[in-house]
Amino acid sequence: MEKIKVPKKKSKLALILFIAGGIITAVVLVILYRMYIPYSDLALALKKKDMSELVSEEEYIREHPEIVTTTSDGTEIISGDFKPVKFEFIDRGIECDLRPVKMGADRYMETIPSAHDAAWLDDEPYAVPGEVGRAVIAGHNLWRGEQGSFSLLRKMEVGEKVGVTFDIGFTRYFEVTEIKRGLEYNDKSIMRTEGLTEPVLTLVTCEGDWDSNIGSSRHRIVVVCKPVG
Repeated sequence: MEKIKVPKKKSKLALILFIAGGIITAVVLVILYRMYIPYSDLALALKKKDMSELVSEEEYIREHPEIVTTTSDGTEIISGDFKPVKFEFIDRGIECDLRPVKMGADRYMETIPSAHDAAWLDDEPYAVPGEVGRAVIAGHNLWRGEQGSFSLLRKMEVGEKVGVTFDIGFTRYFEVTEIKRGLEYNDKSIMRTEGLTEPVLTLVTCEGDWDSNIGSSRHRIVVVCKPVG
């Protein structure tokens, strides 16, 4: 019986298709990794940081009594100019750098070009985290195809602890008291400052698909926190 020969052209085509399939698979895996793996439960466990090394404001005051001012009601506070530089998801052992931003001319908070850092609204009438009034920290859920550190807001639960560390070395702790999902991007109530008589820390990130018409996602996840103690 005569043997059937496979044409070389078909063999080359099969090889090309095999290589192309491998490249496409690799690209898809890289995209999936950048979008979903960095803040998966496994990835969080691998990069978890020991938060017990953070110095609370009370500990800092005990160690540096010279920078303490006593208010008229007898409360001891740290005097001087200090800025927040890091945000910590305490219970998850994850931290990110904070960058100060202003309120834009369109009355929306400026964003930063980073998936991993977060933005602190350093503008009147907004407060320093832990001071009376509303402090706002926002981070990306997704930035240019890379999963942002504030995608963790999707995982958060009431009662979780977060922290804000300041440039002089102490950390203020907060507890999650409320989580709001599916808020409209233009809902200004989450930024309200009037009538607040205690410190409120508001964490914000995008939710849902990108909408090119507004240059943003249409919805927000907002996590409201109050000081611990």
